[in-house]
Amino acid sequence: MEATEARPLLILGARSFAREVADLVSDVPSLRLAGFVENTDRPLCSEPIDGLPVHWVDDIAGMAATHWCVCAFGSTRRIAFIRQAAAMGFRFASVIHPSARVSQRSIVADGSIVSSGVQIATQTRIGRHALVNRGALIGHDVVTGECISVGPGANIGGGCRIGSGCFIGMGATVIERLGIGAGAVVAAGAVVHRDVPPPPLVAGVPAVVVRHGVDGL
Repeated sequence: MEATEARPLLILGARSFAREVADLVSDVPSLRLAGFVENTDRPLCSEPIDGLPVHWVDDIAGMAATHWCVCAFGSTRRIAFIRQAAAMGFRFASVIHPSARVSQRSIVADGSIVSSGVQIATQTRIGRHALVNRGALIGHDVVTGECISVGPGANIGGGCRIGSGCFIGMGATVIERLGIGAGAVVAAGAVVHRDVPPPPLVAGVPAVVVRHGVDGL
C-alpha cells in the first residue's frame, strides 16, 4: 500500500506554546510542519522558528488551497485567530500525539490538539479547536463545546458536559455527570463536585465560585 503524503501544516501562533505544538507535530507522520503565523506582533515574523518561516496573517491567503492550520493559543479566546484563517478558506487539522489513547468510539473534531499521554475514553465527543494538554484524562460519554482548554493532568469524569470556551486548569478534577457552563474557568487543582453555571471562576477543594463573569481565559 502506498504511503499517504503528509499534509503541510501552519501553526497559528508564534510564541512558546507554538513551539510545544511544533514538537508534537514532529511525532505525527500524517503532518508536515510548514511554518507559523502571527496576527498581532508583526516583528515576530522577522525571525524563523527552528528554521521555519513566521508568516504575517494577511500574507497567507494564497496557501489556503494547499495547507492546513491548527491554532496554538492556550487562551480559550483563540477563536478570533481561527476565524481569520477560516475566512481565507483554510482547513483545520487535528494534532493527536501517538502516545495519546483516544477510543475508536470517540470523536475529536477538527482543529483540536491532543497532547502526549492523554486518555480519552469511549463515546466521548470533543468539540472543534479543543486543547487537551499532556496527561489529561477525559472519561466516557463526555461532550464538549468548541475551544475548550484542559490543562495538564486534569481529570474529567464520565458523562460530563463541558461548554464552549471553558478552561479546566492543571490538575483539576471534575466529578462524573456534571455540567460546566460555557466560558467557565476551573482553577488549577480544584475539585468540582456540583454543576458550574456560565461563566464564573471556581477554585478550591471542594470548588466554590470566587469570581463571576470571567468568560474563558
